[in-house]
Amino acid sequence: MNDLLALAIGYLLGAVLPAYLIGRARGIDLRTTGDGNPGATNAMQTLGRGPGYMTAAYDMLKGPVAVAVAFALGASEWAAYGAGLTAFLGHRFPFYMGFRGGRGFATASGLLIFGLGYAVWQGHLPALDGAIFFSLFLVLWWVFRDRAAPDAIVLPMAYLDVVLRSTSLAFTVFMGIIVGYVWAYNIGRVRREKLFRLRAETRAAFRDVRVLLRPGALAFPVLYLFVPRTALLALVGAVALVFVTVDASRLLWRRFNIAIFRKLAFFYRPNEEHTFTSASLFLLGTFLTILLFPQPIATTALIFVTFGDLAAKLAGLEHGRHRLFTRSLEGSLTFFAVCAAAGFGWSFLVPILPAQYLFGAFVAAATEALPLDLNDNFTVPLMSGAAMMIPALVGLA
Repeated sequence: MNDLLALAIGYLLGAVLPAYLIGRARGIDLRTTGDGNPGATNAMQTLGRGPGYMTAAYDMLKGPVAVAVAFALGASEWAAYGAGLTAFLGHRFPFYMGFRGGRGFATASGLLIFGLGYAVWQGHLPALDGAIFFSLFLVLWWVFRDRAAPDAIVLPMAYLDVVLRSTSLAFTVFMGIIVGYVWAYNIGRVRREKLFRLRAETRAAFRDVRVLLRPGALAFPVLYLFVPRTALLALVGAVALVFVTVDASRLLWRRFNIAIFRKLAFFYRPNEEHTFTSASLFLLGTFLTILLFPQPIATTALIFVTFGDLAAKLAGLEHGRHRLFTRSLEGSLTFFAVCAAAGFGWSFLVPILPAQYLFGAFVAAATEALPLDLNDNFTVPLMSGAAMMIPALVGLA
């Protein structure tokens, strides 16, 4: 009985939409005014700041309040979290509005914040991990000036952490539904509002065949999980030798160099005519990284150079507003955030600690940003690998 009562109270709390009720009191139906959504944003724009702030506060709190009331009534864990979900359903489908309510994003966001905070409190999510996720969210929000990008990256990471650590199936299912809705809502908004329509120069940069092939470098750290170090060194060394030999030959033989650039213009870049290609330097850096560092650190460093550079290129071209040496601050921050996220995810496969992958991500981003007269495809894995060795030497790992 308590379970059914908790679910019903949750629905009724959710069905109260302050924006709609205040609007009707003023003779305005928010469903036919503004963006047509009886939520906080439309209330702010149509009714004013006071109603807007009140609507935002209530819509975000109704879900957590429903969960708290359910627990106070002695409802089961499933019913208590279910009450939070019925509050969301009440917001979306209120009975007195012909079941045409708001989109529910504020309500879902309130449940999400409550859930993540509760996860930290209950130990389903370590406080350090929570701080990492929050920091990454703020960095990406500042870079992209919208929460769609940080939600898309950070929320799956946080939920994975909860799934792997939580002992409560009810809480895990509850968080999965909320995270799934918020994630899907943001992806839908990106498509509707065309938030990530790339500029022509960005599209041109990402049509470069070597940029398109870059994710394929993930094969090296993945292979290292299954094959012995000597075998992987032999494979990477053989491929690197081919590339380096071709580069050395064309640099020594001018006619061969001209022929190569004519026949393989899609692969070579104009600034590489008189130097080694970044592909050769990447393979050489990969070989040395595997040779010099233990498997967890070597693979993490290779993950950094694989994903960090692509992310920094995209953020820099699309959102670069502040210069940082020869790069953009936005690109460098995105490089760090994506490397930190990748390090977190990779830590579930290899024994590497937050102190290591966070410091490694910072050094990788700094190495890429500094105006060094060396190719960052070569320096990033080596410098970040060396950085990740330091925490163990000073007793932090």
